[in-house]
Amino acid sequence: MTGTHKAWLSIGFVATAACYLGLLAAPPRMELHEDDSIFYMSQAHDIFVGRPVGNHQYPTGYAHLLAMAHVDLGRPWYRVVAINLAFLALGLSSAFFLLRGTLQLSQPESAGICLLSLWSWMLVTFSTRQLPEPAFFGLSGSCLLFASLASERERFVPNFATALLLACIAVWVRSVGAALLPVLLFVLVKRIDRRFIHWFVPTICVIALCFGLLFRDRLMPKNYSGGFSATLAHPVSTISQTTLWRIREIGEVGQNASPTAFEPREQSAYEDEGNKITEVPELPIAVRAGSELRALSYVTGTAFLVLMAIGFSRSPKNVVSLYLVAYGFILLLWPFGMSRFLVPLVPFLIAYAWIGLKSLRPPRWVPIVYVIAFCLCGSIAMGNEWFVTINSRDQASRSFDDIVFIFQYRMGIKL
Repeated sequence: MTGTHKAWLSIGFVATAACYLGLLAAPPRMELHEDDSIFYMSQAHDIFVGRPVGNHQYPTGYAHLLAMAHVDLGRPWYRVVAINLAFLALGLSSAFFLLRGTLQLSQPESAGICLLSLWSWMLVTFSTRQLPEPAFFGLSGSCLLFASLASERERFVPNFATALLLACIAVWVRSVGAALLPVLLFVLVKRIDRRFIHWFVPTICVIALCFGLLFRDRLMPKNYSGGFSATLAHPVSTISQTTLWRIREIGEVGQNASPTAFEPREQSAYEDEGNKITEVPELPIAVRAGSELRALSYVTGTAFLVLMAIGFSRSPKNVVSLYLVAYGFILLLWPFGMSRFLVPLVPFLIAYAWIGLKSLRPPRWVPIVYVIAFCLCGSIAMGNEWFVTINSRDQASRSFDDIVFIFQYRMGIKL
C-alpha cells in the first residue's frame, strides 16, 4: 500500500467514523414495516424486569445484550446505537482480515471494500435500529475469521473452540446463524483428512437435511417452522418467489439505493382508527420513486450475481464461500423478503463482485464511477439519519411512543 493510498483511506475512515459516531445522538425511533424491533423490545423488557420472556417468536440473544446494557423500552437509545456500532466495527475488522487472507485481496482492496461497506445504506440505516443484524454481523464475521485460522492449522484447538463458541452465540442472536455450522464441520473434516473434502458437499447436504427437519419439528418456534413448512408444501412456487426477492435484495446492495434508504426516516403521522393503522408518508414523491428503484434492483441484482459467480469461480473454496452458500440456501427456503437479511453479508458480496469485475479487466473509470455513485447514494441514507437526529427529534420520539402504544394495546405485545 502506497503512502497516498494510506492517506486517502485514513481520511475516509476518520470522516466515516465521525458520521457514525454522531448517530449516537439519534432519538428513539422505528417504522411500522420494521415491527420486529417491538418484539426484541418486549423480550429485553421481560429480561430487564426479571420475569420470564413471554415472546419467543425470535431468539433472545440480542434482547439479552440490550438488557445487559440496561436498555429498557428503547431508552437510553444511544446505548442501542453504541451496541450496533461496536459490532459493526468488530464485523468489518474481521471482514478485512478475511478478505486479505481468505479471499487473497490486497490490503488497499480489502480496506477499500470495508470503507465502501460503511457507506452501504444497509449499514447506515440499521446502525440506528433496535434490530440484531449488526450484532449478528460482528459475531458471524469473528466466527468466520477464527474458523479460517483453524482451517489453516494455526493453533487449531483454541481457534476452532473460539469459532464454535461464537457460532453458538450467533445462533442465539439469529437463527440463520445455523449457516455457520457447515463451515465448522468443513474445518473439522479438513483437519481430520483432506481426502474427505471430495465427499464433504454431498455428506453435509444429507446431514443438513436431517438436522433441518429435526430443528424445524423440535426446536424451532412455531412461526419459523410454519414458514419452512409452507416451503416444503409448495417448493417450486415458494422458491421461485424467494429467488426474485433475493435478486432484488442483492440489487439493493449493489446499487446502494432502496426505497427504505430514500424514504424519510420517519413518517409524519400515524392515525389509529379503531384496529386499523393508517400510515401517512411525509414525502409522497420519495415513496413514488420506490417502484422505479425496485425495478432497477432486479437488473442490478442479476448483474451483481453474474459478477459474484465469476468471482466464486476465480477464488479458492474457503470458509467465506461456504458460508455464503449456506446462508443463501437458508434464505431461499425462508418465504419472506426483507433487505436487512443481507446486512451481515455486505462486504463479502461486494468483495466477490469486485473479484469478478476485476477478472473482466474493465476500463479504469468503471470502478471509479461506481464507487462515486455508491458513496453518493450512501450519503443520502446518512443524510436522512442526520436529518432526524438534528431536526426531527421531537417528532421522531413522539412517533416512537405512538407506535409502542399501538403495538402494546392494539396488537397485544406485552411491554
